[in-house]
Amino acid sequence: MLCEQIWGKLPDFDLSGKTVEYVDIEWHEAFKKIHKKTTDHGTEIGNRHAPLFWGEDDTFITIYNEPMLIMLQKIHGVTAVKEVKKLDFDQRISASIHDHHH
Repeated sequence: MLCEQIWGKLPDFDLSGKTVEYVDIEWHEAFKKIHKKTTDHGTEIGNRHAPLFWGEDDTFITIYNEPMLIMLQKIHGVTAVKEVKKLDFDQRISASIHDHHH
């Protein structure tokens, strides 16, 4: 992951009504690509790497797989649906796949 912009630190944001949870990461874990950790409040979190594209009307598109769909459907405020679409690589936000062929 490449950080392109720093938005600030926690004290810079209005966190009223929100709970901040912390995750301890050992120095050697900072270089891992995939994490599955438990926060100081006992919430299990992790990260997934998937290609991401801009969709229409403020939506995002990613490659379908059932575990990803189930995970996205559990996120409050997110509506995840399965559709057949042609990917537009000019709309790519992040991806580990390329649009060139050999």
